[in-house]
Amino acid sequence: MVLKNAPQNCKMTWHEIHHELIKCCAQETTKLVIEELGGQHFAILADESADVYQNEQLAVCLRYVDKKGRAVVRFLGIAHVEDTSAMTLKAAVEDMRMKYNLTLAMVRGQGYDGASNMKSNANGLKKLIMDESPYAYYVHCFAHQLQLTLVAVAKESGDCTWFFGQLGILLNVLGNSCKKMRMLRMALAEELIDALELEEEDVGTHSHTQHPLACRWRKKMRGRRTQEEHTKWSCLICELQLLSPFIDTSKGEHLQGKTL
Repeated sequence: MVLKNAPQNCKMTWHEIHHELIKCCAQETTKLVIEELGGQHFAILADESADVYQNEQLAVCLRYVDKKGRAVVRFLGIAHVEDTSAMTLKAAVEDMRMKYNLTLAMVRGQGYDGASNMKSNANGLKKLIMDESPYAYYVHCFAHQLQLTLVAVAKESGDCTWFFGQLGILLNVLGNSCKKMRMLRMALAEELIDALELEEEDVGTHSHTQHPLACRWRKKMRGRRTQEEHTKWSCLICELQLLSPFIDTSKGEHLQGKTL
């Protein structure tokens, strides 16, 4: 009744109101994270990234053991930085730590990538934090280790090298052309409609032997799986077809017989 009697002009569609709502949600979420931490020891996970305007920023997460004995990782926040030097990143971590009343004495671990500004024993972020908290041991991020391993393995394969090289060119061409992106979306939409129509025909031919409820449920699930499969696989195929005149396939002729 309250919403029905409220003025209909308060729709909160202004962008500043959206930002305020997002900020309030972030503050309440972070407050719950700090309460869950409860003054216990934790590890710092940080990584450099960039926003849509290519501005440098530092993403910080906390890893700790909750009251149920589970190791959890919680996102703490993002700090915009002028550069990615160790001193600048250390200042960003300090500001965020002080904002949420966290002390370096509580830190029992650090997890970063393998960049020199992060793990250097001379003047890296790891060294700067360990100077103030000797028990904040550094561990090279396992996800980054896996990424480096996959890259090293892929470089030894000529097929992988060719594929990812062409894929990089493909993404650059599509990312810089609104017209090609629109063509890709239209091609994907047409393929998705055709696939769903085929699924409906297939289900309809067998519906007389099955229970109607089971038939409708199977139809719904198969349509959803078809949509996911075409979204994942048809996207790359459509991109290759649209840009086939610009892609050198001389090194990948032996792949076409295996995959297409």
